[in-house]
Amino acid sequence: MRIAVDTDPDLNTNNHGKILCSPYLLVIGLAFVGACAGIPYHLDYIRITTDTLGASLLPQSVLSANIFFQLFIPAAIASVIGLFILERAFPWTFRFPLPGQIVKIPTMSGSSIILVAILVGMVMGLFLTLLTPISNYLIPGFSGNTVVYLLDRIAPWKGLLAAVSAGIIEELEYRLCFMTLFVWIGTRLVRVTEPSRAILWVANLIAILPFGFMHLNNVIAAGGQITPISVGIVLFGNGICGLAFGVLYWRNGLSSAIIAHMVMDIILYALVPFLLLL
Repeated sequence: MRIAVDTDPDLNTNNHGKILCSPYLLVIGLAFVGACAGIPYHLDYIRITTDTLGASLLPQSVLSANIFFQLFIPAAIASVIGLFILERAFPWTFRFPLPGQIVKIPTMSGSSIILVAILVGMVMGLFLTLLTPISNYLIPGFSGNTVVYLLDRIAPWKGLLAAVSAGIIEELEYRLCFMTLFVWIGTRLVRVTEPSRAILWVANLIAILPFGFMHLNNVIAAGGQITPISVGIVLFGNGICGLAFGVLYWRNGLSSAIIAHMVMDIILYALVPFLLLL
C-alpha cells in the first residue's frame, strides 16, 4: 500500500517565491561546485595525454576556463530543466534542499539513506574494478595498463575531487534531467499523474543509454577500439551502475544518487590510485 510522503505545503506553493526558487539556486550551485572540482583532474589528464602525443599545450588559465564551462553549462541547464518538470508534474518531490522521492513510499531516516547510498556506491565501485580485466580481454586495443599509467600520474586528491565532480555533474544531467524527463513523458503517454513502477523502470533504462555512451570516452582513452563488443561492455558496466543510481533517485531522492556515485568514483579515481602508490 502506498502512502503519501509528508511535505511542507509551503515548499510547493507559488505564494512563497523565495522558498520555491531555493532548489534551483542549490542545484546551480552544485553544478558550479562540481565544475570547479573537476578542473585539477582534467588539467592533469590533458597534460599527460598531450605530452604523450607530443602536442603543444594551451595556457592553464584557458584550459581551466574551458573545462569549467564544459562541465558547468550543461549541468546547470539540465538541472533547471529537471526541476522545472518536477515542480509542475511531480510537486511532492519539489522540496528544499534537493528533490525528494518520485514514488510515494515511506521515507527512510536521513542516516539510513546515506548508509544505503554508501553501500551501493561501494558495490558499484568494486563491480567496475572487477570488470576491468574482462575489458582487457574482450575489447580490442584496450589496456588496463594505460588506465594504471594515467591514474598513477594523477595525484589521488585530484582523483577525489574528480569523484565529487562526476557524482554531482552526472547525476544532475542523467538522473535529475534525463530520467525525470522520461518519467514525465511516460506519465503523459499513459495519462496518469503519478508514475507507476513500470514507467520508472522504463525511464531508468532509457536514461542509462546516454549515460553509458558518454563513458565510451574511457575506452578510447585506454587505447581501445569502438566495436559492438566494446559498446556492449561499456553499456553493461555503466548501465548497471546507472540503474542502481536511478533506483536510489526515485526511492530516496537526488542526494542519495549523488552520494552513491561519489563513493563509486572515489574507489575508482582516488582509492585505486592511492593503493598503486603504496
